[in-house]
Amino acid sequence: MYVIWCRKEGRGGLRVGVSDARSPIPYMADPITIVEPCDVRLMRRWLRRRAKKGWSLERLRRSCEG
Repeated sequence: MYVIWCRKEGRGGLRVGVSDARSPIPYMADPITIVEPCDVRLMRRWLRRRAKKGWSLERLRRSCEG
């Protein structure tokens, strides 16, 4: 399992990253969702594109709820 997280960067933008669920996420990062290994690349890419479009952390989290 992997955790997809985001952290505020620069001028209000969000940086999306991935960490193994068993290891700690980076300082000041907020978790978005937990995904299976087969979905990591797809979800990270999708979330990165939405973050570039200006989506908020809460909107990203809501979009990942199932």
